Amino acid sequence: MRRSLQDQIEEAALLLFSRQGFNETSTFEIAKAANVSEATIFRMFKTKHDLYINVLDKYGRKAELSYNSIFHRLSFDDLESDLKVIVESFYHFYFENIHITRIYISNAIQFSEITGFNYLAYPQLREFLEGYLKEMSIRGKVSEEFPSRISNLVMSLMVKDVAFLTTFSKLEALDDKTLSLLREKWQKRLVLLSLMR
Repeated sequence: MRRSLQDQIEEAALLLFSRQGFNETSTFEIAKAANVSEATIFRMFKTKHDLYINVLDKYGRKAELSYNSIFHRLSFDDLESDLKVIVESFYHFYFENIHITRIYISNAIQFSEITGFNYLAYPQLREFLEGYLKEMSIRGKVSEEFPSRISNLVMSLMVKDVAFLTTFSKLEALDDKTLSLLREKWQKRLVLLSLMR
């Protein structure tokens, strides 16, 4: 089935906004990548900004982390191994949706409209993590204060890891070498987290 002109434009815009940023991407470049004229872009979208918000909405809604698959892999007995499962699941999700997540993270401060796409800020993952840590507290595996202190720390470290990797080094795939480096980082962090229990 042939892609529509709008799909061609949105796909090209997604890649270019992700790789270059909003300000550095011109509608001329988008038109060239989509194999259309700039006039075609402006017939479908009033401004580059409208195209940008449309791309965020369209592709952002498709990006969804499967919490059931994570839940079924947790032991609820070993905090360190369970956090590894949660963290690695996030990394895989992030890289599977690299272009939309990179756009969101790199431009959330610049465009107030983007804050309306808070589903890209992983609120469900934060809630999932907090729920997991509360359950571990109920089971006596961590102290009562641990969940509230640690969930924000774990979330910020995960997002920082991928934001730096994908924004500054322009990494677009989670290869074995990168995953190994991330695992090493988390192994050290997990030792520190276990001291805080």
